[in-house]
Amino acid sequence: MTFKKILIGMQDGLRTGSLVFLLVGLFSGKTFLLTPSSILSVLLVSALIGVASYIFDATDRFPFPFLLFCHFVVTATIVCLAMICNDWGSMLFGWFFWLNFILIYLVSIDSMIKTKKINEALKNRRKH
Repeated sequence: MTFKKILIGMQDGLRTGSLVFLLVGLFSGKTFLLTPSSILSVLLVSALIGVASYIFDATDRFPFPFLLFCHFVVTATIVCLAMICNDWGSMLFGWFFWLNFILIYLVSIDSMIKTKKINEALKNRRKH
């Protein structure tokens, strides 16, 4: 993996993670204290999850469901660690957090799959 590819993954993760964080804050109806360290951790987590999305580049070696499971576990682990580091760990024991996490994860994966299909179609169109 090249440095440029890592930066692109981080950028994609930052874009998605920042949006998700703000939307969750908007729709949760709860207020929470934002500190420079919590903001930094959200940015770091988002960047790491963006880089972790390159797990899906191994579709030629592993079946997609296996890669999806691996990515889910990596993403959940990164998010859980960030929640604990920000003293939001108590939320991890609530069903509401996990319902939201799974729904956001599914929407993100669906968006990623659709984007890849569109990019492949555009690439094929340029060839012909």
